[in-house]
Amino acid sequence: DEFRVQLRAILRASASGKVRVMFPFISRLEEVQEAKRQLELAKRELRERGVDFDENIETGVMIEIPSAVMIADHLAKEVDFFSIGTNDLIQYTTAVDRINDRVANLYEPTHPAVIAMIRATVEAAHRNGIWCGICGEAAGYLSLIPVWIGLGVDELSVGSAQILRMRYAISQLDTNECRTFVDELAALGSASEVRNRCEELAARAYPKLLF
Repeated sequence: DEFRVQLRAILRASASGKVRVMFPFISRLEEVQEAKRQLELAKRELRERGVDFDENIETGVMIEIPSAVMIADHLAKEVDFFSIGTNDLIQYTTAVDRINDRVANLYEPTHPAVIAMIRATVEAAHRNGIWCGICGEAAGYLSLIPVWIGLGVDELSVGSAQILRMRYAISQLDTNECRTFVDELAALGSASEVRNRCEELAARAYPKLLF
């Protein structure tokens, strides 16, 4: 009941502007299917009350658990978009508590397994005709922008203070070069190697943003 209260509020807001619904922390296909069922019930309740809302509101899934990555093709058939939550995906892929100072140094956005997870998610989204964005801290790392471009990420969600820097960095990159670059990264086995290569390319493309 509480969930539907939230869904009805989102739907009511959709009558006044562009709004999407995204279901977080999904680990199973059944969770998405049930969430969508609840959304349809919320829509029916509003219709019965004569309340306006966007009948074609987009729905999406936050990909932040490795199990969701592994069934991404199935999830993509149920929704309109993915957003990769890098903070939790990195944490659960590397089994590192990022707020624990004793192990925080092992929290590596450039871990090859993390890059592979993100690549698999983007590819599954595109295979199924939906778009895929990235959010979380790693989305705004200047040194990782070549990776996101090379992987074909459609949207980067960052803080407003970062937007101009990110736009400039993206404008300095060649998409084909970035695609070749991420293919080369796939041959690397350590986070430090990936990080070093990313920093080298970023330093060549937009040095004044990094120094």
